[in-house]
Amino acid sequence: MSRLVVALSSLVVLGGAAWGGTYRSPFSAVPSPDGKLVYVADHTADCVAVIDPAAGKKTAEWKAAGGPVALALSADGKTLYVTLQKANAVAALDTGSGKEVKRIPVGFRPAGVAIAPKSGRLFVCNMGDSTLSVIDAGEAAEKFRVKCVREPMYAAVTPDEARVVVANSLAFGPATESSTSASVQVLDAKEGKSGSTIRLPGGSTNCHEVRVSPDGKWAYLVHSVSRFQVPTTQLERGWMNTSALSVIDLTANELYATMLLDSIDLGAADPWGLALSADGKTLWVSLSGCHEVARIDVARLVEMLGGKVPDNYARSLGSANINPWAEVKKDPKYRFQLVNDLMAMYFAELIVRYPVGGRTLLYLHGADRPFERGPRGLCLSPDGKQLYVPTYYGGALCVLDTETGNLVKNIPVGEQPEPDVVRKGEIAFHDAELCFQKWQSCGTCHPNQARMDGLRWDLLNDGMGNHKRTRSLVYSHETAPVMAMGVRQTAEVAVRAGFKFILFAVVPEETASAVDLYLKSLKADPNPNLVGGKLSPAAERGKKLFEGKADCAKCHTGPYYTDLKAYDVGTLGPYDRPENRFYTPKLTEIYRTAPYLHDGRAATLEEVFTLWNKEDKHGVTSKLSKEELADLVAYLNSL
Repeated sequence: MSRLVVALSSLVVLGGAAWGGTYRSPFSAVPSPDGKLVYVADHTADCVAVIDPAAGKKTAEWKAAGGPVALALSADGKTLYVTLQKANAVAALDTGSGKEVKRIPVGFRPAGVAIAPKSGRLFVCNMGDSTLSVIDAGEAAEKFRVKCVREPMYAAVTPDEARVVVANSLAFGPATESSTSASVQVLDAKEGKSGSTIRLPGGSTNCHEVRVSPDGKWAYLVHSVSRFQVPTTQLERGWMNTSALSVIDLTANELYATMLLDSIDLGAADPWGLALSADGKTLWVSLSGCHEVARIDVARLVEMLGGKVPDNYARSLGSANINPWAEVKKDPKYRFQLVNDLMAMYFAELIVRYPVGGRTLLYLHGADRPFERGPRGLCLSPDGKQLYVPTYYGGALCVLDTETGNLVKNIPVGEQPEPDVVRKGEIAFHDAELCFQKWQSCGTCHPNQARMDGLRWDLLNDGMGNHKRTRSLVYSHETAPVMAMGVRQTAEVAVRAGFKFILFAVVPEETASAVDLYLKSLKADPNPNLVGGKLSPAAERGKKLFEGKADCAKCHTGPYYTDLKAYDVGTLGPYDRPENRFYTPKLTEIYRTAPYLHDGRAATLEEVFTLWNKEDKHGVTSKLSKEELADLVAYLNSL
């Protein structure tokens, strides 16, 4: 009863008017070939809004049920392809009538889509099952799928249509290794064969959009670079999280450089969308957590990274300071050090940041301009004079002048209801303006609706020097105490501690309560490893092992597969104390929550048993055959 009273009282304080309709959440946009229209995918309204940018209004709305995310337009402008994340499909819409003419099944939780107009192929990133669907647009059918490293989110096709560049969104590997990071795959566009897998700098995760230069030499993508091996004692100078642009050399198929988008005292949290000018000289980046966009002179950037540094940027800064560009001019390989330099982009005047809503950059909150919140996918007008910025939480298409960066128009994609307490909690969870100097949001470490970043952190809530892997927050309010050692008695306590000790901010109780209700609203996604919603034969065999011979169900019980008790499971690390005990983790969605064990030392579920359970302290698995172990893992991956 007490929880209900708190929730209702928070609704009155926070919600204003009660929720009264469908929220508008524009995710991405693409212009028509003549530039007269802009098509906008509205994720929560299940539609595509058709915007006339000259008139500054919506002219039509086309149904696209299933959670539209990304858009791709055929070369003739007659067919609009829309990824439907909740429907596991791509819809083909006739731009003349707005009608859906075909729905093409793909993998689970599709996100980005890239088009090869000459060959008539679509490349769809399926985050849920970590695959890339290759579609023949003419036949409107999937030809084959390619296995990717981990949760691919966006892709781009080279101008010759020979290769497709895929950005895997999450870090993959044991979190105990400082080199663990997300990766980029360069695939053969015709047959899907992997050409190269390029690891980003250690700690790289949350990869979003990727673009290829018009000459096919470079790929650009944005992501976080997390400094996950140090204690979280501060945020200053990117101590925990930084935001980056990586440049991939597509001739050599290797990482060329990674540049930080943050400055010394101002973070650029949660970079998301990219728009590249037709001449390949200017790259626009949306900084989703900060409600900003950045303009980057990439033509000059790649020249300088190759050692062609103008003298005025290579001047000496005195004996006490190192000018990174002077070092790059002497030895271009010094560019690999720039991933740790917060001033390189700014010193060389390569980057300019603009608030989407046209306000002052420093430290001012955008509550008075709600239309600017959460910019994601970007696109440019065909003449390059306007930048179109869909704002996920603002419900608008913001139009910016590319010469000045000024806001020209704010065009609502539909009537936006007053946010209720859950929606306000979601907005706060993804708002880096609540963080000291905008370095990160809650969603930086807990992306994809409060899941996890694939890394580990040395939070100070249980001492210093004992890292714990990031956990998914889904159902965390039902599985207290929380944290690996149960140091927070409830998830509510953990939320408030997170604002104070991770974002280094003090927020009103109303905001923390709203985040509680947002997290409580989250549910597990449909599991891609089920067959028709049921266990596969292998998973059925694994279930019998789980409940019997392997003795897993002794501790992993209940709806979330945890008895909420602490044990010595034989996994103490070199920096853990002998008396440390670890709470039984929930297993819901375990297929997507790697790495495993309290410190993230196991990159896969197989490693949990083959490398780290030789004494049978967390399940009796040491004597299982390879076939039995595979069945057990199949069952776990189905939970």
